[in-house]
Amino acid sequence: MDHSFNIALEIELTMKKQLMIVDDDPSFLKVTQIFLERQGWTVETFSSWEEGKTAYAINRFAVLLVDLNVGTKNGLELIQEIKKQNPSQAIILITGHSSVETAVAALRMGVADYISKPCENEEILIRLENIYLLLSKDEQIQELKNQIAEKNQFHSIITQDEKMLALCELAKVIAATDATILLQGETGTGKELFARAIHFESPRNQDPLIVVNCAGVNDNLLESHLFGHVKGAFTGAFEPVKGKFEVVGEGSIFLDEISETSLHFQKKLLRVLQERNFERIGDTKTLPCKARIIAATNKNLKDMVAMQEFREDLFFRLNVVPLVIPPLRERKKDILILALFFLEKFSKKYGKTLESWDMHFTEILLQYSWPGNIRELEHYLEKLVLTSKNGKLLWEQFPLSENAVSENIHALENIKDVLSLPFDPFLEKVEQFYFQTWLDRCEGDVAKTAIHAKTTKKTAYAKINRYNLKH
Repeated sequence: MDHSFNIALEIELTMKKQLMIVDDDPSFLKVTQIFLERQGWTVETFSSWEEGKTAYAINRFAVLLVDLNVGTKNGLELIQEIKKQNPSQAIILITGHSSVETAVAALRMGVADYISKPCENEEILIRLENIYLLLSKDEQIQELKNQIAEKNQFHSIITQDEKMLALCELAKVIAATDATILLQGETGTGKELFARAIHFESPRNQDPLIVVNCAGVNDNLLESHLFGHVKGAFTGAFEPVKGKFEVVGEGSIFLDEISETSLHFQKKLLRVLQERNFERIGDTKTLPCKARIIAATNKNLKDMVAMQEFREDLFFRLNVVPLVIPPLRERKKDILILALFFLEKFSKKYGKTLESWDMHFTEILLQYSWPGNIRELEHYLEKLVLTSKNGKLLWEQFPLSENAVSENIHALENIKDVLSLPFDPFLEKVEQFYFQTWLDRCEGDVAKTAIHAKTTKKTAYAKINRYNLKH
């Protein structure tokens, strides 16, 4: 399976925080190793390059920390040898003799940094973390390029389902236009993944994609976040701030959970879509909006319009091209291929070797309705990989939610117990069980629990507190 795919488009870095130190000062090696390992680095130390050659040949070190004068080989000669083997290797040169000429020569040879002894451990750590951050970004960019170059899939979307393949083809066509897009689908179906794929397929892919989660953010904060503000526009506005509509340029803005915005904010967003301009909060100067808008919701906006909870005119503006992503339970063909992908991903991430699973587990995966969709599948399989023993998945010890629901019902209250309860206490037990089940499925997210329970977040919190539910 091609490891360049990633269902969440969060790039899995293969480079670890592994460091090799070559220095002939045993005290420096010991103290530095202990300090850096406490900071999360894996450190191997050697008193000479001759000692460390074998380790370097079989390991992938993110950074080498090399003393300028160590062993029989001059530091600059050593750098030249390492760079000849691996031109991209990050190296920090250390020396007890500060020399501008040496530093310049080392930098010209491709050394990432230069530090003089005596040096504090904190200083070494800062240099290492900065270099690792740059290396991580380079690896992310390369991985993203690999994903974009993939021919047989719509970027990182993995599917064999006919409906999904048709949806991907439609999304490719629409991506080439400037049309506003509305992504609809249940929580966990991959709406943000589609938004990213559309952006990177579009002519705007050289400009940024900015993701804004509209849920749980009050109007003032959301407006400031998107439109920006001038100095003194409101209490705490000590400096002017550019909003996302301004920062993104000709890129794309992804407004996730657009259904959670207020009618007041919706009116302002409508103007951006109609006039293609906006003002920073507290300013009268009009700025152009060149961004493409991609919105997403897990709710039925038509129903919300009918209930006067969403502006009809904004709905029509957003719904120029609706893309409805089917839930995982309607894409049976995708369940096993996604399961294999996640098992491979997590076994690699956690260094596990897994045997093939039995047919009974396959049936369980296919029969389960996956109310949390792809996200639930991913989290479930990560848990199984983490807890696996001797190459076997302990799936029997971690029943899926519906199995757990069935077991809990039988364990908690058989028919005699139910009939022996007065009506009100029985309803309380059902209510407690109902909210705890949704909390578990939503992994403790109260806002999502409220959405699934079709109630307000305030009511959900009240039920959680009343029954002392775990979340």
